[in-house]
Amino acid sequence: MKRIWFYLSNVFDRVTRLNFKKALSLGTDHGSKLQSASSDPDIQTLYDRFKPLQGEYVTAYNAWISEKNKREGETLRFTNKMAELNDQKIKQWDIAVQTKFMDGTPEYKAIFTNGRSAFRQGTYETRIAQLGALNDTLAAYPALATLKTEIGTFYNEILAIRNVQQGTEKLVSTATERLELARISLMRMMYSNLGFLMYKYYENPSEVEGFFDISLLRSTITVNGEIEPEPKTGTVEKEATATIMEGGFDSNTLFHIINTGGTSLKFYTAKLPTDPVPGSAMELVPGEETDVYASELGAESNLFLMAFNPDLVNAGEYSVLVAVEEPV
Repeated sequence: MKRIWFYLSNVFDRVTRLNFKKALSLGTDHGSKLQSASSDPDIQTLYDRFKPLQGEYVTAYNAWISEKNKREGETLRFTNKMAELNDQKIKQWDIAVQTKFMDGTPEYKAIFTNGRSAFRQGTYETRIAQLGALNDTLAAYPALATLKTEIGTFYNEILAIRNVQQGTEKLVSTATERLELARISLMRMMYSNLGFLMYKYYENPSEVEGFFDISLLRSTITVNGEIEPEPKTGTVEKEATATIMEGGFDSNTLFHIINTGGTSLKFYTAKLPTDPVPGSAMELVPGEETDVYASELGAESNLFLMAFNPDLVNAGEYSVLVAVEEPV
């Protein structure tokens, strides 16, 4: 992929990827500043075209939060039901079975083949399936008919709760897709407004800053207690490795990596800078850029983000932007 000229890169889009909250703050701030200066016809024009997109973003953001809240509530309802199964019901049902068939008998083994562990281990789906299988098995034992009815009722309840909970996951996904489209549109309009403002105030560029919250346009990371600005850039000498970061990231950290030089580079994480370059290192050709999670570059316990330049003659260059999703 050919690298876009830095000054043509949409900084608003770049710093709000994975961060809907920052996009909300940037958009709200920019809209307010445009409105306050709308006595100027040029600024009024910018505000008029920006306001609908801002309104759509706010609406989509609110809907996203609402769906996420519903998901949290239904997830708690489901996990509570599973906890009830694990902590109470299985114990009670096991005891009830043993009043008719003692542990060690063929009947007990047929009913609780793997004991209680089958209901406490594995995915939610397999544990629920075990519950359904238990309900079916008890049909062969008339002496446990009352217990079968109780288990069947609980099984149907947990299925219904799981169905609602999984439905909220789909609603969150749909709301996220809508919000992402709204974010892209809003950030593109901010980029367009920036271009107009740069044209309008080309003789006094400092005026442009008054329309944006500049502090939100700088993604920062904390490394060894120090705040570092974005992006991190550097050089990798020929046939050498370079340490890009030491700590300050985890497996969920997203790196936006650009090979800004004229040689291919390999990126990976390592426990120590002296570790050999792994065969799984991600290679980027000159001008190529990508988004990649730290978990894709090496083991979760790795502390160093590294770059390797295999070129025999020329040094390489890189740019790395760290973007970690912030909590809502």
